[in-house]
Amino acid sequence: MALIAAVSTAVFAQQRASARDSERKSDAAASIRLPSDFVGCWKGTIQGDAFTPATPGNTISKDPTTYELCYRADADGNYRLDLLKLVIGATVTRPERFDSQVLAADYRTGTAEIRSHLVLIQTRYVLWAVPIHFHVDVAAVEDCRLRNRAVIFMRGTQLIAVDGKKYGEQTFHADFRRVSLSSVSER
Repeated sequence: MALIAAVSTAVFAQQRASARDSERKSDAAASIRLPSDFVGCWKGTIQGDAFTPATPGNTISKDPTTYELCYRADADGNYRLDLLKLVIGATVTRPERFDSQVLAADYRTGTAEIRSHLVLIQTRYVLWAVPIHFHVDVAAVEDCRLRNRAVIFMRGTQLIAVDGKKYGEQTFHADFRRVSLSSVSER
């Protein structure tokens, strides 16, 4: 059961603790904005580093995972990070949910810490005909650094659960390159 996923650490036990204090923190964290050079659309392919399975035998796919993201203001003037497109291997995947929260930002150094949560359904086929669906939940914490106005270096750790059970933990890194909004596919 190969699993493809790409986003970072922190949180099945942390999700419970976070749920308790999320109301208190969400207002403060919602007010944290990324440095202005982060505003725009970005495309990057995650390179998986180390994978630590929760159970012996769990593996992770080597397929590349490409994200197309935009950090921009919504109609209310609040800034948010939107996942516009996710491609795993050669397959465009439609996430059921993507949430992100800026945990910290340093305008002077062009760095930030972001927590993301991605939920999607992956399908594998038995004998090329029988689909088996897996509910994949990925919680990530990413450290981001602007290399220049056109490239953000991102590294982090993701905690992966499949069908509600801890599957493993993976570290990753990627360069995200600035792209025009017109070249990014809206969902």
